[in-house]
Amino acid sequence: MEQISLEIEEKTDCERIREALLDIIHNPEYERFLEVATNKDGTISIKAKSILVAKVKLTHRTRYFEVRTKNVDYFEKYISTNSIFSSCAITNLGEWSRITVKSVDEVLAFASLISIVYMLVLSELGGESFGCCARYVECSDAKECTNPDKMMSFACAYKRNLEAGRIFYGKNKTI
Repeated sequence: MEQISLEIEEKTDCERIREALLDIIHNPEYERFLEVATNKDGTISIKAKSILVAKVKLTHRTRYFEVRTKNVDYFEKYISTNSIFSSCAITNLGEWSRITVKSVDEVLAFASLISIVYMLVLSELGGESFGCCARYVECSDAKECTNPDKMMSFACAYKRNLEAGRIFYGKNKTI
């Protein structure tokens, strides 16, 4: 009898992180700027248009990821409201903050927040933003962005006006 062997290739941590982010971003226009790569020192860099968004280090002794301190609020709120992350500690390192994790699975649990930071970096880089979408009156009436595509909403300039209380249209017009 012939013996069949199945070789199952396990994905690397880098590949798993990239796939998790792509599953959340789910927009080819934004996905094309995502770069997830393993560096020579073994860390994993997550970049938007070559700008570092986060760095992940997963060794036997050291497990963490870093994000810019100006974006760490998202992670603090998430950690404080989810008891499964009680072992995660945040350390401010100046411009960057380090979040300790137990495994790549915990990093993947933060993928939605990392993707938000990714989109923030893209929107800050310019060229990817737009004035407003077809929902501008609906957003004005709600006094907030109502676009169900949260990734797209980060690139909306009108959303920033709404957040600042400047409403140009609809029943809540202030300007």
